[in-house]
Amino acid sequence: MKRKLLSLVLVLLIVFILCPNTALATVQLTGLSNSYTLSGNPATDIVRVARAQVGRTGSQLGATEGWCADFVFSCARAAGITADTIPTTGSVTTMYNKILASGGTIVSSPQEGDLVFYAPESNTHVAIMVDSRNSVHGNVNGVGSGANFYASAYVTECSYTDYMNSNGVLPNYVFVRPNYSGTSSPPTAPTVTIGGSDYVYFSVHSSITISWNAVDGATSYEYYLTEYPEGYAYTTNKRHSTTT
Repeated sequence: MKRKLLSLVLVLLIVFILCPNTALATVQLTGLSNSYTLSGNPATDIVRVARAQVGRTGSQLGATEGWCADFVFSCARAAGITADTIPTTGSVTTMYNKILASGGTIVSSPQEGDLVFYAPESNTHVAIMVDSRNSVHGNVNGVGSGANFYASAYVTECSYTDYMNSNGVLPNYVFVRPNYSGTSSPPTAPTVTIGGSDYVYFSVHSSITISWNAVDGATSYEYYLTEYPEGYAYTTNKRHSTTT
């Protein structure tokens, strides 16, 4: 009985050990199965495309490198999601940074269509969340190394906590929600008041008060003072900056 239990544990560990991403280029996977129906909701559709690939190998998909990031952006394109939302890159680190720069957000409670990045600073691995627990991974459990590994690795669906790196360790992970609207929300301009109004005459050497409301997400503010000297037809613009 002890021997059987030990064997079972070893098998489970082997099944969910994935290969770190070692992509050297960017390869869009051309062998995706089209056995899915799109809904028009990008978060739903990237999951539908990804789940339709479960069981397919790198060889079938056309992978020639570490392809977990290739798998994510290829599923995104098939789902009609543009590179502005999920970039065309085979690098986990680049994908992570560009998604955040395009208005994606880090979330604590994942949902359908979110991405889970494992140690993104180390270019480790990325997968697509099906719901709050399960995820679809590309580049799983290949045989051998290099091209042989990538060709024999496959797509699987499992809990996001089942991922382990090549050392058999679950690395730190972060959930990211891409900006599926396709554009970042424009910042709200602050309301500026100068000396109690927006246009005031001041005498030489007089002091003025400039105030504005705080804007969510702003880390600094820049403002310009335009001077109209009495009797002259020119102006002087002066640029100022503050973090308050």
